[in-house]
Amino acid sequence: GYQRRVHGEVLMESRIKIIKNGDDCNFPKKGNKVKVHYDMYLSDGTKIDSSRDEGVPFEFRLGKGEVITIWEKMIPLMSLGEKIEFECKPSEVYENRRVGTLTNLR
Repeated sequence: GYQRRVHGEVLMESRIKIIKNGDDCNFPKKGNKVKVHYDMYLSDGTKIDSSRDEGVPFEFRLGKGEVITIWEKMIPLMSLGEKIEFECKPSEVYENRRVGTLTNLR
């Protein structure tokens, strides 16, 4: 399985695949403005959303509740330039909302 380490500490296991390493120095902090590209898929492989299809990165302030729950947890673990693929449970995406199974973001 895959492990995600920040400063030597294993934070998550078996759900993250690092596609491209970041600089391992610059990590976003709560309140920072963040720009990300993403592709979102259901468990059957159906793409349901993509910033790349629009050609514009998605921008938001970290830690302000502007994005899905899992992004608030994952993005602070990523360093500048890093590209990952990960799987998550619907409850990690929309907390208490009932949704279909969302399995990975690329």
